[in-house]
Amino acid sequence: EAQDSAREHGVLPLLSPLLDRDATPADIRDNSLLALRALVDGNDQSVAAAREAGLAEGALSSLDDGGDSECALLVIHALTSLGFRELHTQIALVSGANHRAGDRGTRTGALKTAWARL
Repeated sequence: EAQDSAREHGVLPLLSPLLDRDATPADIRDNSLLALRALVDGNDQSVAAAREAGLAEGALSSLDDGGDSECALLVIHALTSLGFRELHTQIALVSGANHRAGDRGTRTGALKTAWARL
């Protein structure tokens, strides 16, 4: 019920700027990734709304902190809640997202490192 209410009140799109690594400190991104997971986990309508709002792609910038970071693990959990449950689906998301030059390889490497830590 809380997930539906949050979605209906437009909370999910408000998370997008909070996931931006260049504009948001790590502790706020950590909490935003945790909130994202809580708001969508197990709720198909909320998953669809979050994906439509670009939150899966938005979470990827936190991988730039490196695969050994807390953020990288939280990204994996958030992406899993958004339906990207396997490493290969998360790598495909990285491959399909718009990035600055060099980000794709860095983010793929961070995913692999973080998955090895699970």
